Amino acid sequence: MNEKHIVTAVDRLGNLHISTLLAKRTNDTCELTLRNDALEECHVSSDDFFSALRDLREQIEKTGWRLLVKGAARNVWASGMSRSMGGGIKAYQLEKGIASSLDRMVNIFEPADEAEVGTVAEQEAFFSDWVTSR
Repeated sequence: MNEKHIVTAVDRLGNLHISTLLAKRTNDTCELTLRNDALEECHVSSDDFFSALRDLREQIEKTGWRLLVKGAARNVWASGMSRSMGGGIKAYQLEKGIASSLDRMVNIFEPADEAEVGTVAEQEAFFSDWVTSR
């Protein structure tokens, strides 16, 4: 599988940058490469795309950058089954106190509003809170 996604990245000053996110799956490895005109190319690989996206986000967060994709939304999390069976491309859009459901699944590479997007730490905290809220 090779896919090219056009995504928006936000730098530490709030400037928007149209970026290319290349997603490649070979055997058991999922690779992501982020390219744009203002950021050094970033490349990560992991067992699934959700994990790879989190690794990529951690890399760019160090310099104040964020990706405006659903997989970076505070309330989005990929289940173990989604990761192992579907490569982590689909994830649940969670709501505290409500069980996850198939009708709340999103593609992690779909565009997201800037207000939805958080850091990896914020996303992990939301997931922990969601688990205890059910």
